[in-house]
Amino acid sequence: MGKIDDYSVGTVNGGDRLLASNTSTGETKNITVDALSESINGDSSWNTVIVNVSSAELLAINTTPKTILAAPGAGKYHEYEARAEYDYNTVAYTVSGGGSLYLNQGSKDCYFPQTMISQTENTAAVGTNYGFHKMNTAITLTSDANPTSGNGTFRIILRYRVRTFGE
Repeated sequence: MGKIDDYSVGTVNGGDRLLASNTSTGETKNITVDALSESINGDSSWNTVIVNVSSAELLAINTTPKTILAAPGAGKYHEYEARAEYDYNTVAYTVSGGGSLYLNQGSKDCYFPQTMISQTENTAAVGTNYGFHKMNTAITLTSDANPTSGNGTFRIILRYRVRTFGE
C-alpha cells in the first residue's frame, strides 16, 4: 500500500469505500462514507429543506401561511427541528397583536418570537417546540397577525424525517 499522499484528492461520495481500523482490536474493515456518516451523526433518515420567505409573503403570513413541507400521507407526520434566519434589508417589520411567527402542523408546534423580525440587523433563532403534530398535515409558517411594514426576508431551515404513527 502506498502513502496517503500518493493518492489524488477528489470528491467523496456516499457509496465510496474507506478502510477503517479498530485500534483496540487491530481489526481492519472497509466501510462506506454513508455508513461512517451515520455512525458519527446518527440516523441517516433525516433530510434538510431550506425555504425562503419573501417580504411580500411575510407581510401576508397570517392571511396566507407559507407551506414549508407538504402533508406526508395517511398515518404519517413530520418529526423536525427548525431554525430561522431573518435577513434585515432597510426597514424592520412592525409587528403587534401576537405577531410571533410559528410553524404549524395542526397546532402551533414551533415558535419564533415576533421581536426577531422587528430588528434592524440580521437575526437567527432555533425554534422552541411546544405543540403537537397531527397526522397527514403540512407544516406551514404563519402568525397570529400580519406585520404592517418591513422589507427583510426570512428563511426556515428544517431538519426533518417522516414518521409513521405507531412505529
